[in-house]
Amino acid sequence: MPEGTNILSVIPLEGQMPPAESFWINSLASAFRMLGLPIEGYGRMLVLRCSEWQLVNTGLEYGLKYRGPNPGLKVEHQIALLPLRAQAIWLTWLNETRDIASTDKRAVLAAWQAWRSLEQARKGIATI
Repeated sequence: MPEGTNILSVIPLEGQMPPAESFWINSLASAFRMLGLPIEGYGRMLVLRCSEWQLVNTGLEYGLKYRGPNPGLKVEHQIALLPLRAQAIWLTWLNETRDIASTDKRAVLAAWQAWRSLEQARKGIATI
């Protein structure tokens, strides 16, 4: 992991304000110690407070086929959905954060959409 890497964490609480914020990792040292994680090398902890419903809706808005957790699926299938969930989390955070200017958000989103189109083309999935 590159030096200064940020960590994005989801807290499943709806209605908290602000929905997206960041903390310096050093201020979370006790939590990292409880989890057995090193605090060295990280930048900030980016926190997103949202519901699973919000993640699913954001995913749908951007064309992701993420429909939320399904305990009825085998573990292998649940694991296979994690990349889609990670993208839904990131897209929701990008929409909610105030730390990034609107023009920068649009540029980052355009880069993600271009990457996603290339990935779908590589896999032979038609895009709209």
